[in-house]
Formats: sequence, C-alpha cells, structure tokens
Amino acid sequence: MIIVANSLYTKVNQFIGNQNMNEQFIEIFNAKSLGSLMRNINHFLDQVDLTNYELGCNLGDCRKKLKGDIGELFALAWIQTFGSIFGLINVKLAPRDYIGIDMFSGYVKGGTTTIQVKWWENMNEIEAGKLETLYVQASNLRPEKIVIWATLPKHKISSRYNNFNNTNTIIIDNKVIDKYYKQEGVREQFYQTFKESF
Repeated sequence: MIIVANSLYTKVNQFIGNQNMNEQFIEIFNAKSLGSLMRNINHFLDQVDLTNYELGCNLGDCRKKLKGDIGELFALAWIQTFGSIFGLINVKLAPRDYIGIDMFSGYVKGGTTTIQVKWWENMNEIEAGKLETLYVQASNLRPEKIVIWATLPKHKISSRYNNFNNTNTIIIDNKVIDKYYKQEGVREQFYQTFKESF
C-alpha cells in the first residue's frame, strides 16, 4: 500500500509537520475499528490548530476538509489493499480540484472506475446533491463502474439517494470496510504504513 507521492499526502504531511503533530497524527491509525478510527480523527482535530488548513475557509470548514483528507488517505490505503475484491486495480487519487470524484482505478474486466469517498459520521452530513455530482461527472467520463466508499450503512445512504439502482454502482459501506479492516494483521499493517509514511 502506497499513500505517499501524491498532493493530498504532501498537503496533510506538511500541515501536521509544521505543527509538530506527527506522533499524534500517527496515533489516529492505532484503531481497532472504523468507529474508533473516526473517534481518533475527531480527537486529533480537537488538538490541532486548524487555522489556514484550507486557505480562505473558516475553522469549521478547515476541520471538515482535514477530516475528509485524512479519511481519503485511509480510503486510498483501504482500496489499495482490498479493492481487487471488488475488481478495482491501480487506484490513483483524482486531481485535488476535481469535483465529485476522489479517485480513479482500472476495472479488472476492462475500463475504468470513478470513486467517491464520503467520510460521514451521521445522516445529517449527507448533503443534498453531493452524490449526484459523482453521477454527473461519471456520465461524462463513461466509466465501467461507479464506486461509493462511505462510512455509513448502505441502507441509510440509499434511503436518501435513488441512483443506487444503477447496476454500474458498487457501494462499499461501513460494514464492508470494517469487515476487511478487522481481519487479523490488517489494522497493524495500516498503522505501520502510516507510521512509516508520517
């Protein structure tokens, strides 16, 4: 799993390094489940000075952006590790300013996939139109599969969105994420990767 050598890693690494928070950041990933990882992220965000993480944004938006960026790095590591189970290969982050799509990958049966990561902790965070943007962008690119990697249960997300009837959509929800993350040795492997990278 390779989480370095991309602009997202560089931004997060520089930000936490400038605040001498590397050790605290690494401990985020000393988590036994997705739920404990999410709690660790929130605890870290309570400790760090979020001023100017995202230029021109208020502190609330900076917190939301950093939480999403940390979650996206975790999702990148998770998809690199387990994506082949779902036919995803050669995962790469989309350019930072790409709206509606966070990652691209090849698809084992041919073609490409577009991937959207949603780091939601509760239903109130499901903002209207957020996944529709993914579908609009994807319709322009014509990927083989559309992947939604989300930290809420599939049934809660699909109650808000009807596009999931699309047979080209793969949903990887919190239960699936945890199922593979909790396998023997996986959590330790993730922790070690983030420790070595930051």
